[in-house]
Amino acid sequence: MKLVILFIAFALFVPASLKAEPALKVEQYCLNGEFNIGARYQGQNINADEFHPTLWCITYDNQTKKVEFKISGHFNSDMGGENIIKYIPPSTVELLAQNGNVNAVFQGALIGDDARTHRRIDPNFLLHEINSNPSWIVSETINGNTKEYKVRYPNSGFITEVSVINNKLKLLKTWADLPLRGRVPISWHWDWSNPNELVTIHVEDDVLFKATASRRSGLNPASWLKTPSETTPVIPGKAWPARQAMSLTEIGSNTFLVSNVRTGFHHLVVNTDKGLIIADAPSGWVEIQQIPPKDMAPGLGVSGLSEMLIDFLLQQWPNKPIHAVVLTHFHDDHAGGARAFSAHGAKIYSHFKHQQFLQDGLNSNAMPTDQLSMKGTHAIISPIKIKTELGTTPEVILHSLSNNPHTDGALALEVPSINILFVSDIHVPSNDKPEPNPNKVATDCWFAKWATQNLTESTMVHNSHNNTVSPTWRLGKYLATEECRNLE
Repeated sequence: MKLVILFIAFALFVPASLKAEPALKVEQYCLNGEFNIGARYQGQNINADEFHPTLWCITYDNQTKKVEFKISGHFNSDMGGENIIKYIPPSTVELLAQNGNVNAVFQGALIGDDARTHRRIDPNFLLHEINSNPSWIVSETINGNTKEYKVRYPNSGFITEVSVINNKLKLLKTWADLPLRGRVPISWHWDWSNPNELVTIHVEDDVLFKATASRRSGLNPASWLKTPSETTPVIPGKAWPARQAMSLTEIGSNTFLVSNVRTGFHHLVVNTDKGLIIADAPSGWVEIQQIPPKDMAPGLGVSGLSEMLIDFLLQQWPNKPIHAVVLTHFHDDHAGGARAFSAHGAKIYSHFKHQQFLQDGLNSNAMPTDQLSMKGTHAIISPIKIKTELGTTPEVILHSLSNNPHTDGALALEVPSINILFVSDIHVPSNDKPEPNPNKVATDCWFAKWATQNLTESTMVHNSHNNTVSPTWRLGKYLATEECRNLE
């Protein structure tokens, strides 16, 4: 489970084709197709394509200049849904639930520049924007009906290459620094050969998204009139879209949680006689649907978030080495920062099925400069196949969770002396009721069965994405619910 993939959109320019429309009209551009979460390194199996139906929609109100971005589809193999984010100038962001009600408001957020990056999924807007800003054009080549541009966007180090044929976008080339890949090319392809424009996005040679585009004009602006209730949380804008606000909480003897390494990401830390043992190596999250791609932890790159976590830990324990980091699963936001831990001499453990994949990805020649590259060394992964004691005091046990609905293998960390287990994404309860998360029923039911077979009833299960703690006895009650019984 991810921190909900957060998308930013707020338009400052209106394409010429829209300026003639009546002020109250609402415009919408959608891409409806299949997204490859395998190419995003968020699938169930490594190096495997995993396409799921996906919809992206940008909706723009010409009168109020509000922008809404909606994505529906699968975020992981075991979790799908719909996220809706509305940008209201000059500085308000609203998160909408699937029923359309506002369930969170960010006040004072910086949304201006991010507006454009998201609206550029509409090629008409993108081309209009380039033509309206000649100072952005680094070079231009014209050959008959074909124009080739190199464009440098303001407030960005990105230069994108754009090909236009007969005044229609044909190709856009940009790049991104991605965990487990490094600096790689991202390309958008438009095919106008049939009545519906076809759009394909590639990451390196992998097809990430393939979709058919559609446009609607003159939608009813009443859909924008949803307002927050008096109980809707109002959050300071500095927390949008994600921030680093690390804090340390002791949850048992020598055992701690570091919360909000990135908004909504928590990590177990065990202070052992051999040094600190940490669950997961966080990395940023790049929003590829924006042009140019944007990292939710801006400026930190592939390794920077884990480097910040290590700095935080060394401030808390200045005389303690980082003994090990345990990569609970291969998804890039949980494993992509492991280079930082390797640079500090820590051992890196992963599920045995993912050892080679992670070792190859972490040591990619395309990785940008970081502490590990400056040392001229490589990350080495130690595989875990069965339940393994790490030989520390307090003892830390690694459990192998094979063939679960989230990934084909994962690790959980147990500190048996205090009856605590930590898991990432395998169990993220929506509340403290004795029932599975409705968005992750298959995974929650699978984990409840595993927990009741392998843990004591008093073991307390902590997770990577919220503060709800699940005792094993409560997980056992999941198995009696209709949702879990229907899976048997």
